Amino acid sequence: MKHYVNKLETKKRNFLKTISNRFNEKQMSKLPKNFPEYSIMYKSISKQIQQLNLEKNGTAKEEERQKIESKIQTYHKELDKIREMFPEGFFDT
Repeated sequence: MKHYVNKLETKKRNFLKTISNRFNEKQMSKLPKNFPEYSIMYKSISKQIQQLNLEKNGTAKEEERQKIESKIQTYHKELDKIREMFPEGFFDT
């Protein structure tokens, strides 16, 4: 367990270095407190939306397509909430 925690902390430090190279100090001060976790959530939700879109396109049943579309809309709302916590353009690159 300790090894896993150390590995996670190393990933966070590397992520912070990458982000600090992309944004100036003023922009960095606008980041939410737990921004690495939010950033990971954003990426995970984005991938889930892509998978659902593929699943939706492969489904012939209209009822199933509507359920999938509803899930996609819910995920988009979550992405919007996360996007609002970050400086403009943070997820554009």
